[in-house]
Amino acid sequence: MNENRPASPPPKRFKLESSPSPSFEPEEHVLEPNDAESLEQEHCSICLQAFLDRTIIPTCAHEFCFECILLWSEQSRKCPLCSRSFENSYLIHHIRSTYDYQKHYLPPSRSSPPLLPTGESRARALRNTRREREWGRRARQQRDQVDQLERAIARRRWIYQHDLYAKHVASNSYTRYRPFPTPIQFAASPDLISRMTIFLRRELHVWPDLDVEVSSAVFIRRPFLMLGDSRVSNI
Repeated sequence: MNENRPASPPPKRFKLESSPSPSFEPEEHVLEPNDAESLEQEHCSICLQAFLDRTIIPTCAHEFCFECILLWSEQSRKCPLCSRSFENSYLIHHIRSTYDYQKHYLPPSRSSPPLLPTGESRARALRNTRREREWGRRARQQRDQVDQLERAIARRRWIYQHDLYAKHVASNSYTRYRPFPTPIQFAASPDLISRMTIFLRRELHVWPDLDVEVSSAVFIRRPFLMLGDSRVSNI
């Protein structure tokens, strides 16, 4: 009799998948026109000039000049824009790519930091920052001049290696070229001596084993040493 008894239906299993669950999708950030303009106007909010060694505060991702935020950190360890603390943090600067940068760890701040500079002291701090920025620009200009000199030397070395010659240009009123100066005219013109010295020092750099200072002095004085007073007076 027990064998004919219908089996009880198995207990229902609730599928968790069937219950609707709220979906959390990340909200996309739409770039507004004002945001595009702010991206184009990339400047430091402390000195209001273009970034010099762009530096990022990791805690809030705000960007400043390295010297500006370093000077600021000596007075306060809060972001100038959002006031978020970066007390036990570091600064990211010398950014060359996403994974190529340097970290500057800040020293421990003072127990009682002085007040933020105001009035004359703040103006002095801004002048110092601008002066340091000017020094940075001069250093970059000097590096650019060195690179330009290296390129000029490499070009002149290539010309000598391939035995190339300059094209002759006649000296007349049309070309406005003048004949070569005589030794007397050359010796009496500081401008010609200066131009010749610059030219020789650049050309002599083509040969790396040459003493440029001594060789240039010899080349400049050579015509006058070879000519006697009587020969010079007859020219």
